[in-house]
Amino acid sequence: CEAATSSNLLWTCWQLIYRVNEGVLTEGARSQHSLLITLHQDYPGQERPMKNVILPGFAALLLLTSWKVLCFNPNFGDSITHSDITKEAALRIVLQLFRQVPNPDGKVFPSNIFQSRDQKFTAEELFEAYYGSKVSVSRFKQAVQVMMNRNTKVDFMYALEGKRHFDSETLQEGKEVLLTEKAKVIQNIMQRNYHQAQKHMGTLLHTLQDFYSHSNWIELGFQKPNSNLIKPGEPIGRVAGKTEQTCADCSASTGCQDEILDKVIKEKIITTGYFGFKPHSKPDGKCSHGGKADISRQGSQGINKDTRKSPHSQYHNEAARVATEASIEIFKDVWDTVDHKAFSRFLGVESSAGLSFVIDTTGSMRDDIEAAKERTINIVKNRRRAGTEPSFYILVPFSDPDFGPVFKTSDPDKFIDKLKELKADGGGDIPEMSLSALRLALTNTPPLSHIYVFTDAPAKDHELNDSILALIEQTKCKVSFLLTNAVSRRKRDVNDRFGNQLYRVLARVSGGLAVVIRRALISQLTSIIEDSATAALVTILQRENNPDYPSNLFIIHVDPTLQNITIYISGMPQSFRLSNPEGLQQPSTLSDGVLASMDRMGDLIIIRLHSPIDPGDWDLVVSSGIPYSVKVTGASVSYTSQLTFPCLDSQCLLSLK
Repeated sequence: CEAATSSNLLWTCWQLIYRVNEGVLTEGARSQHSLLITLHQDYPGQERPMKNVILPGFAALLLLTSWKVLCFNPNFGDSITHSDITKEAALRIVLQLFRQVPNPDGKVFPSNIFQSRDQKFTAEELFEAYYGSKVSVSRFKQAVQVMMNRNTKVDFMYALEGKRHFDSETLQEGKEVLLTEKAKVIQNIMQRNYHQAQKHMGTLLHTLQDFYSHSNWIELGFQKPNSNLIKPGEPIGRVAGKTEQTCADCSASTGCQDEILDKVIKEKIITTGYFGFKPHSKPDGKCSHGGKADISRQGSQGINKDTRKSPHSQYHNEAARVATEASIEIFKDVWDTVDHKAFSRFLGVESSAGLSFVIDTTGSMRDDIEAAKERTINIVKNRRRAGTEPSFYILVPFSDPDFGPVFKTSDPDKFIDKLKELKADGGGDIPEMSLSALRLALTNTPPLSHIYVFTDAPAKDHELNDSILALIEQTKCKVSFLLTNAVSRRKRDVNDRFGNQLYRVLARVSGGLAVVIRRALISQLTSIIEDSATAALVTILQRENNPDYPSNLFIIHVDPTLQNITIYISGMPQSFRLSNPEGLQQPSTLSDGVLASMDRMGDLIIIRLHSPIDPGDWDLVVSSGIPYSVKVTGASVSYTSQLTFPCLDSQCLLSLK
């Protein structure tokens, strides 16, 4: 509809969905492969026959929910949208949080910053003012994005469910929706299921925000939110009766513009507009929702304030302002129910991620496990001292044929005590139950977490590979495999596609690393884990080589916000060459050159660029006769990674340049 090139085409688009299952879109109909849509081509001055059109169910819902006239625009147009309101409310509640809760250094938020309600500020500016330095806002933005996405999806999932939008005077039913969703938000926060809590908050916010656009609350002169909407047992206010007249119907004297009755204004009677897909389905004497998609209206009737072109568009800005205040109010209501730390993690202000370790405890790991325990304990202590503790520590031991149980705690001391209890013993044939243990970790670890697998054996349960890939996609967890050289030694006896190769694929898909290292060097793994668990870490590039070409070129785009850039090359390539945007080069033979310092750790090469780092395109040319992968990370508070492909030989180098 946005792309319509003529008024007739636009009108036809709005009228495309005329009737869906006699005006009611049921759960059963929503699941059908296709929906019967009645197309009514309504041109001024003439009647046209109706045409039946079959559209795929998804396309029908997409058209239905693309209408600007159903609610605040989800996330498009020149009006104030649901996404705008949600984002602004989230920023404002974080500002309140920062004013009350001291930062990690014990300092309170400066009182002279962002004092004006009308002052606009970004998340980056807010976080820098609170923490005193640039801190990543990625988790906060991810949390807000989840809420905005779910807010928008209400129009898809509950398109014609009036109580989800406070349509057709479903005031008490709409309040019950709000209270139910609020209870789910709080329950999930208390259970530390923050991602699910964010989804329910998005659903709640959509219905709450629609109240101020679809009711006459603003027309009644109220300038503050209706706080009783989110309070159990409290009356909403004086609500219009089922047969009580609220708007004047069409007449020769008043025309067909909705006119809220003087009695309704004087007595502060709350009503909402009726919306329908059937002509003349609005009860007499009631207000219309209005807009071209509202077939039940007559003429230009309607009281909705969804956009700057709505029937009551003169109230749009005020409705959006009060809806923003109401959204802040529901955030505060949830905050008052849970503690500061839980609420901070729910908003992504503090990390809600977990730190998980999956450790092989078979007899062959006897020497390795003590080093792995020592490194893990040091990591836990370092994170504690730095104030970057995860929400959970998870430990999953495995051997053969056993794996688990899962140990999960937010207490670092209890986690360290549990680690110390681990002993290497038993194990039969060479492969172990590594993927079963990893699956346990993925199902018990919060989304966007880091999982580290210590083992010296290939996977016995390799048939779980597809299940692991699905869980990685679902949780967005990064999985890294820290492998001692036993895997390499044993591949003569066990097909390596279930060992290093399988682990490398899982690591690459998840955004992690697979490192093969000698037992004597396992103590050096701490730096890899610490680097990969940095709060502001972003992945700039991650690719495998093209084995059909002896040399691959990787172009690394560096913008000015990036710091602490690290390049990981796994697989022991023969040689490589690094070039900065000015053409200055450093070969792999120099461990500490003008551009970077380089370390070798098992089959992993770690290249750390020297600061200051020149912005622009850096070139990495790698030559190797064996498979390898390249991963580039950096620290940034606002960087958005770009898809970067490897270039193949000199001809591709010229084409890319």
